[in-house]
Amino acid sequence: MKQLLLSIKSALQDSEILDYVRDEDIFISPHIDFFPNMVKFPCIGIKDGDIDRKPGMSDTIQKDYTVYIVLFENLQKNTETTIIGDASTERKGLLDMEDDVHSILDDNLFDDRFDSAFCKNSEESRPVIETEISVKQEKVLTYKYEEQCGMR
Repeated sequence: MKQLLLSIKSALQDSEILDYVRDEDIFISPHIDFFPNMVKFPCIGIKDGDIDRKPGMSDTIQKDYTVYIVLFENLQKNTETTIIGDASTERKGLLDMEDDVHSILDDNLFDDRFDSAFCKNSEESRPVIETEISVKQEKVLTYKYEEQCGMR
């Protein structure tokens, strides 16, 4: 799991598609709703999930890794912009960011280490942190990575 999280982080940071998200604002997170105090928005958290192990073919073990990709954005005065972006200013919204992440991670097998990689689920966006002056909006993408490995 450790190498998978680091590979996902590098893939997102290295992609020109996400040039509107600073490298330091893409981070491995201890909790789905967590983001470091020093991040700027938009930002992306990467959270480890379950590892399901089951017998595979020919005395192998199949491991199914779950990884959560959490997209965060400040809620804008024009709340539509937070979700769908603004083409006139080229500001991307959460749905644009989701599409960009899919283009980087869907079917990315990380040098054929995995047999499949796909987004299993995309939750609705929702407010996560609310203060008197600020609301943060989040969208959680659930990725699955499947791997056949070694002898049982």
